[in-house]
Amino acid sequence: MKSFKLKHNTNYFHPIWSILMNDLVFAPEGINAPDQQLNYQRHYKKPDTFSGKNYQLYLGNYLSACARKRLPFEQVLEELQNNIIWNDIALHYESINTTEHELIERLRAGYQERILMGYAI
Repeated sequence: MKSFKLKHNTNYFHPIWSILMNDLVFAPEGINAPDQQLNYQRHYKKPDTFSGKNYQLYLGNYLSACARKRLPFEQVLEELQNNIIWNDIALHYESINTTEHELIERLRAGYQERILMGYAI
């Protein structure tokens, strides 16, 4: 609990944290008594647990920026495919059972939606 505090600024902690730190006891399954040791360790993502969220955010932001300029989709796609990470993006989508053709069609639909619905303004 000491690692995760809601700080409004450097001088103020939300009062609920004082109550939580003093009153609550979290015990995972298998630890029945407070005197048993609990080894809490935070696990960070490893490189092999990549979710692809960064690629998805990149594609969405790229499409929105290009739609604001009203570029033709063929030019947008050509620039995207010439990008240094295009192969990584395509491999990621293939790993989640989306072919490159399906990815391009999804990008085309997203691009047209941004232009038609006015999200690109």
